[in-house]
Formats: sequence, C-alpha cells, structure tokens
Amino acid sequence: MALASLEKELHKIASDWISRNSNRTSLITITNLAWSSDEKYVTFCVSVLPENQEPAVLDFLTRNKDTIRDYVKKHGKLHHIPFFKFSGDVGEKNRQKVFELLAEYI
Repeated sequence: MALASLEKELHKIASDWISRNSNRTSLITITNLAWSSDEKYVTFCVSVLPENQEPAVLDFLTRNKDTIRDYVKKHGKLHHIPFFKFSGDVGEKNRQKVFELLAEYI
C-alpha cells in the first residue's frame, strides 16, 4: 500500500475512534501525520479547541494509543500497523497566528 493511501486510512480510522471515544468537551482534529525514518512509528498531529484542553487531550490519546492501534487493526485493511504517538500541531497554531496578524493589517 502506498504511503499516501496508508496515511489516509490511518487518519480516517483514528479520527473515527476519537469521535466515538472522546468526551466531546473539546474538538479534536487530526491535522497531519509524521513518520519516523524507519516507518515504525507515526505521530498524529492534533489540533484541539479550546486550546487550553490540549494537555488533557494529548494525555487521553497517549493513554489510549494501544487501544487506538487495536481499533485500527480491527477496522483497517493494513498489513503493517505502526506504533502511535500524539502531539499538538504547532504548524497549525503558527498558521492561525499568521492569519490573526494579517487580519490586523487588512
């Protein structure tokens, strides 16, 4: 399976698990996937609203990373399932800050 289609499948299934299992006090969106050089690990970059909930969300996802991986195994058609990590999406925060600064000058 090509890396792009693998990413799409991982994104879809992990997003589904998050949607079904989060407590819905915050909006959690997977914005990007980053692979380790040996492709044994994938880091899901997530955006969280409200932002002050990000530490709790990352803790929740990290505690459940094995459960999420099992869910992907069960619901995906993947031959190799990488191990999962989660982090806040710094790039998305930077993009939002740039738009806020631009809006001040327009």
